[in-house]
Amino acid sequence: MPVVRTDLRNTRESARRIRFEPVSPITATDVQEAIRQVTLVTPSIAPTNVAASPYAPALGDTLLWVDTSAPRIINLPTGASRGGKALEIKDITGNANANNITINPSGAETIDGLAPMLIDINYGGVTLYPKPAGGWTTQP
Repeated sequence: MPVVRTDLRNTRESARRIRFEPVSPITATDVQEAIRQVTLVTPSIAPTNVAASPYAPALGDTLLWVDTSAPRIINLPTGASRGGKALEIKDITGNANANNITINPSGAETIDGLAPMLIDINYGGVTLYPKPAGGWTTQP
């Protein structure tokens, strides 16, 4: 998401009068218009294609598209190391019933009490949320 930087010590009464240098995709040079443009920017999520096993998600991974032409293993980092960043895992080839995706939490951690957790439904998926004290949970 684009960041709008301004000098908050400025006491001018109007955001239209505060100027700054825009950074793509923002083109406005005043704060008020820049804020409007930021609200129009659609954030993009770049999926990570997983076709090898085992796979250890990187900190920057937010969406894993898993090729289930063969069974796959996802080895999670500790929940605390993710800094609150969720992780989505999705079967994109529709073979998870025959070729399960096995999700292994780190060490003694669990995913809602499960260790490991399986995705065994064709085109199935799960969104995992790290717990601050360690471990993972899924959305309700």
